[in-house]
Amino acid sequence: MSATTYSAPIALLLRLNGWRLRTLITAVTVLASVLIVSVMSLLLQGRVTGDYLLTGLVTAAMVAPFSLALLNQLVDLLAKQQEELLAGRLAETERHLNQVLSEGEAQLRTLIDTIPDAIQFKDGAGRWQVANQICLRLFGVEYAAWRGATDAEMALDNPRLSAVLASCRASDEAAWQAGTPRRHEEWIPDGEGGHIQLDVIKVPLFEPDGRRKALVVIGRDVTDLRRSESALVESHGLLRAIVDTAPIRVFWKDRHLRYLGCNPGFARDAGKSGPKEVIGRDDYQMSWTEQADSYRADDRSVMDSGIAKLSYEETQTTPDGRKIWLRTSKVPLRNEDGQTIGILGIYDDITDRKQAEAELAQHRQRLEELVARRTEELLDTEARASLILDSSADGLYGIDRHGIVTFMNPAAGAMLGHEPGQVIGKEAHALFHHSRPDGSPYPADACPSHGPLRSGEVTRVDDEVYWRADGRPLPVMYAVHPMVKEGEVIGAVISFVDMSEQRAAAQARDKAVLAAETLAHSRREFLANMSHEIRTPLNGVLGFAQIGLKNCGDGEKARYAFDKILASGHLLLGVINDILDFSKIEAGKLDVERTAVELGEVVRQAVDIVRDRALAKHLELEVALDPKLPDVCLGDPLRIRQVLVNLLSNAVKFTERGTVSLSVSQRDGWLVFQVADTGIGMPADQIDRLFNPFQQADGSSSRRFGGTGLGLAVGKRLAELMGGDIRVDSVEGVGSTFEFILPLLPA
Repeated sequence: MSATTYSAPIALLLRLNGWRLRTLITAVTVLASVLIVSVMSLLLQGRVTGDYLLTGLVTAAMVAPFSLALLNQLVDLLAKQQEELLAGRLAETERHLNQVLSEGEAQLRTLIDTIPDAIQFKDGAGRWQVANQICLRLFGVEYAAWRGATDAEMALDNPRLSAVLASCRASDEAAWQAGTPRRHEEWIPDGEGGHIQLDVIKVPLFEPDGRRKALVVIGRDVTDLRRSESALVESHGLLRAIVDTAPIRVFWKDRHLRYLGCNPGFARDAGKSGPKEVIGRDDYQMSWTEQADSYRADDRSVMDSGIAKLSYEETQTTPDGRKIWLRTSKVPLRNEDGQTIGILGIYDDITDRKQAEAELAQHRQRLEELVARRTEELLDTEARASLILDSSADGLYGIDRHGIVTFMNPAAGAMLGHEPGQVIGKEAHALFHHSRPDGSPYPADACPSHGPLRSGEVTRVDDEVYWRADGRPLPVMYAVHPMVKEGEVIGAVISFVDMSEQRAAAQARDKAVLAAETLAHSRREFLANMSHEIRTPLNGVLGFAQIGLKNCGDGEKARYAFDKILASGHLLLGVINDILDFSKIEAGKLDVERTAVELGEVVRQAVDIVRDRALAKHLELEVALDPKLPDVCLGDPLRIRQVLVNLLSNAVKFTERGTVSLSVSQRDGWLVFQVADTGIGMPADQIDRLFNPFQQADGSSSRRFGGTGLGLAVGKRLAELMGGDIRVDSVEGVGSTFEFILPLLPA
């Protein structure tokens, strides 16, 4: 039987071993014997008799001792086997634990040995327990018996380390006394006459009862770091010495333009005893407060742009009130990450140089004055000639036999937009006579200015164009006078007059005549339209009034007559209102209101006015309001309705079939009304004059559809008075779309 099969029964038997086990076995034996005999008696006789029960008890008494003895032997055997099994398992477990501990210790040892720092563990008595290879090499005890030894015992074998080990004992005791981790630096000889500097941390560990348990020591070699720091300090000192002894002034500021430092020369200029008195101040706290704003503006420009400002001159006020000149350079001051953290500046005093330059300028001026006086007599004759040329109001210039400019007077330069001295030596034709009035190229061979250079005859041209330096044409009249020397033409003098005013006057006269003719034509058209527009409804009023008078007894006919009279009266009133509104607008006496406008109500009223006319022509009248529109806004409801009625009336008037639609929406802070139709449309040339007063698209439209020609002109001016506009997009034969926009002002 395997251990796994009888381990549970063995455990039960072992727990019941002794009198409890014997009592249990005896009771089980007696009960089993009585039960067996009772069953036999029941099978043989059909009942259980006392004889059989007595026989069972006697049998049980005889069998029980043997059962107990056998059971004791069995329990002893099983217990022995169980002890042997447990002993084997304990041995196996112990071997496994030893292996795990050995592997863990090896891993820990490997980890400690691979750490670049020196690591050491001491027990509470200061005996070395663990030390990695770095630590052993530092102390030179790699091959010595160090485990379990104290620092004092180690010093006996290593006399050269006695002082170091004594210092270690003292610092160990200080760490124990402090009871907390302690950090300090220690020095160990390197065996070559130098020493190794260690940054040491010592961590004391205590038992729960306060007794010393262990001391963990970690040391890092900082020799190279300290040497670098020392070198940095030396280089910083050298740099500081260079800055302090430099003949120029050096300063640097933070981003708030406060001085972070300077050299002694700068401090002296500031009237301070040294750089410490400058640090923390700004330019407003210096003697140069007059220039502080200018200095700070330069500083901010350099910091914000990241671009240095080099070798520029500026002034400075000294502590004693003098003005000196500086040559300054400023560069952005950046940190290791490249971020601008301030400004670095240098300057030197150039006052002496500026004074020398001023004196030199004075000497040069005196010399120039002397030369001018000596040459004045020589130039007097030429000056008189130049004065004549300069005082001439006409343009004058000279050319050589090749057409090259030899001189030009100021009047000519002013008219042509050239500096006279800059055109000398350039070809006149290519410079300002290169193109004809229509812009086409003008060949030099065909230019009348060049003819006299060949013929020697005076030439005059009354209607010509020169071209200014800015590209604008200059209408001129010019005359060419050849210069002849020894019978040979050596050049010519050309005089010209600006004809711009004369030609502008002629053009203005022509435009005025055309405008007068156009106005007269417009007035004739307007009067013709007005006579028709006023006569038609007035005849209707009179005619239907007579019909109503004759048929006043017939209610139906009288009602029809009065309806026509009312319609004709409204039409006549609309004509008169257009004329009056236009007159007020032209006189500047028409004002618009700014009050609450219910957009839906204004649109409904405008549509109701034209609905009957649209139905009479069997047109579809569509209305669409953007649901995002506000219910109420600010404006003039009367004028908005007037413009909408005019646009809708025109759309119905010029549409024979199809649809007239009105949509209202908002776009970028504007209220947009669009009236679109499928009417006759217009060509582009008619759209340009659509909003002119007294005009319709053309005369045939007035005769065919009627109207004064004032409706759209009044509507556009009303829209402009309300801060808006009316635009139109139309295609002939397809239809038109009028867009009426107003500022959307919340109520």
